[in-house]
Amino acid sequence: MKVIYFRFSPDCHYVKGAIRGAIYIVTTEKIIHLTKIETEIVNYLLANWRIDEVKAKYPGVADKLLNYLISEGIGFFYSKPVYAEAYEPNQPWFKLDPFIEPPPKMRYVFMQLSDRCNANCLFCKNRDYYVSQGCVTCLRWYQDENTSDRLDTNNIEKMLKQLTALETQVLSFSGGNPLLEWNKLIAIVRKAIEYRPSMKFLVNTNGYGFNDEIAEDAKDLNIQFNFTVFSDSHEGYQKITGKGDLFKSLLSAVEMCKMHQIIYTVSVLVSPDSRQHYNKIRQFAQKLGGVFLNVSEIFPKTETKNPMVSLPVGEEAGKKFFSSFNPHEFFEAQYFSKCLNGILAVSENGTILPCPLWDEPIARVPEDDIFSVFQHMKHRRFWKLNKTKVPTCNRCEFRFICNDCALIDHYRKEDPSIHNAVCTYLPDKGEWVQC
Repeated sequence: MKVIYFRFSPDCHYVKGAIRGAIYIVTTEKIIHLTKIETEIVNYLLANWRIDEVKAKYPGVADKLLNYLISEGIGFFYSKPVYAEAYEPNQPWFKLDPFIEPPPKMRYVFMQLSDRCNANCLFCKNRDYYVSQGCVTCLRWYQDENTSDRLDTNNIEKMLKQLTALETQVLSFSGGNPLLEWNKLIAIVRKAIEYRPSMKFLVNTNGYGFNDEIAEDAKDLNIQFNFTVFSDSHEGYQKITGKGDLFKSLLSAVEMCKMHQIIYTVSVLVSPDSRQHYNKIRQFAQKLGGVFLNVSEIFPKTETKNPMVSLPVGEEAGKKFFSSFNPHEFFEAQYFSKCLNGILAVSENGTILPCPLWDEPIARVPEDDIFSVFQHMKHRRFWKLNKTKVPTCNRCEFRFICNDCALIDHYRKEDPSIHNAVCTYLPDKGEWVQC
C-alpha cells in the first residue's frame, strides 16, 4: 500500500485553537498540546495534503511528528483520503432535539435555608467584587430585595417531590451558615430521604456551630460537609472575617468529622487579604484532610489585571495543568456548560437561580415551581452556555476541558477585561502568561 494520507485514530479528538491545537486521547485520558508548527502540520494533513507535500513544507519537523503519532497509535496512514469519525458516546442527552427535550436529571440543587452568618466578611454579598467558584463555599447569596417572604413548609415539600421526580442526586445547603438552621435542615433531609432514599446531602459552612448533636445527626443521615477555609491562623481569620474564633470552630468541626467518620471536603476561599499567603493556606487546608480540595477566589472589580493565584503560570505549569482530562466531561462540554448543566439554586425566599451567586433569577416560588422552569425552557440558555459561546474562549483548544466558573462568563457582559484575571493562557498567541 502506498502511504499518502494521515488520519487520527477514532479514540483521538483534535481540537483546533486560534494558533495551536490539542489532541485528546479518550482511552488514556491524556492530552497532547501541539506547538504552532505542529498544529499547522496537522491542519494540512487533515485538509488532505499528501504526506510528502507536508514533509517537503516542514522538513524534519513533520517526519518527527508523524513518527510519534504513528508509534503511539494516535493516527494511521491511508492510501487515499478517508473520513475517520472520532468516537463519541451514544447518549441522547449529548444532542437534544430542538423541539422535544427529555426530562432532565438534576445533578445538584442548591438550597438556601437562611442568610444568617456569624462572620463579618466585608466582601460577602458585596457587588464591588467578582467571585469565581463561589458555589462551593459558605458565601451568602445575593438576596432579592423585592421580597422578604421565606419558603413555607408546603412549598418546600412540593419542591422536594419535584426534585425526586427529576432524580436529583445531591441537595446542597449553602448561602450563609446552614448550621444555624440545623433543625430546619434536618427536617428537610428526613423528608427528602422519605421521597428519594438515594439522594445525597452536602452542607457548605464555615464550621461555626458544629457540635456533637449535629455530628450524630449527620452520621445517621449520611450528611457530608464542605468547610470554607479563609486563612491558616487565628490572626488571619480575625482580619478577614472579623471573628478570630472561627478558626478554632473550623478545627473543632474537622476533628469531630474525623471522630465520627463523616465525609467532608475543604474549600479555600482566596480573598484580597489572603492572596499573598495562598500557598501557605493551601498547604494548611490540605493537612485538614478531606476527600477533595476546592479553590475559590473573590477579588475587587478594580483589580482584574493579575491572574487568580490558583492558575498555572508559564508553559511548563500550563502543560501540567492540562495534562489529562475526564472524557465524560469533555463530551458534555461540547454541548453544555460543565458548570451549570443539571444545576439549579433556590433561595430562602423562593427565587430560582441558575447558580447560587447568579444575580439574574429565572423563576420564583410560589408563582412558579421547578417543573415550570423546564416546561418553559427557562434553564436552556444557562445549561447550554458552554465555552464556544464565550468570546476568546471559543478560540481556545482547551475550551472543552476548562473549569472556569460560568459566573465569570456572566460578568464578561459588563467587563470583558475580566479574562485577564481568570485565565493565564492566551489562545490568540498560543502562549502562557509569564509572571
